[in-house]
Amino acid sequence: LEKGQIGIKHFNINLNEIKNCTKTKAASISMFIIAMIGYSIYETNYKENNGKKPINICVPINLKKYFTTETISNFFSYMIITLRFKKNKKYNFDNILEMVKKQFEIKLKLETIIATMSSAVGMTNNAFIRKVPLYLKKFFVRLGSLEMKRHFTMTVSNIGKLDIDKKYSEFIEKFFVILSPDWAEKIKCGICSYGDNLVVTFGSRLKDAFIENRFKNLLIENNINFKIERNELEAI
Repeated sequence: LEKGQIGIKHFNINLNEIKNCTKTKAASISMFIIAMIGYSIYETNYKENNGKKPINICVPINLKKYFTTETISNFFSYMIITLRFKKNKKYNFDNILEMVKKQFEIKLKLETIIATMSSAVGMTNNAFIRKVPLYLKKFFVRLGSLEMKRHFTMTVSNIGKLDIDKKYSEFIEKFFVILSPDWAEKIKCGICSYGDNLVVTFGSRLKDAFIENRFKNLLIENNINFKIERNELEAI
């Protein structure tokens, strides 16, 4: 799309129906949707362009679930769900869901999260790094962040179920989360639920909606009811 434009698609999904579907697959909603997105990329862009690199989906982790804290600020880490494909082998949705489930099981273990955090904290305690001026540290952190983003296919963030005080709930129809795409990740996905409605929102800088269309077909194939709202070409 032209600079300053973003295409948005909201998938309003029946929460109970997708829960029933995930139960039959022994998966969480996050696992299931991430697998659907990974399969949508694989079935369209990846196969058509003879992709050789893995599909890397960045998934934020809410650390408040793992560590006691009173902060209301963001307190999160992330994991990378990597989908690797062997040449001349065909993959179906269940194959990709199994890849996602295995990585969730390993990467969401408390000891794995602690090891990742300890590594980062260890760097800050390095005697040499402590002597580097703050402005240089900030520069190299930003540089490192930009380099890492080059290896992400897209980010998918599920902020979970939102609960509102009953006296306000009658005024609220739904919530949705928009993650703004950028130069590296030209499509991103935000997920949240409220009441019996789950909203999966794609924000994209791409004219072609091949990923969203394949995602829609997967919902139909799994007999999950949904409605689509579009708010295309919104200013970033």
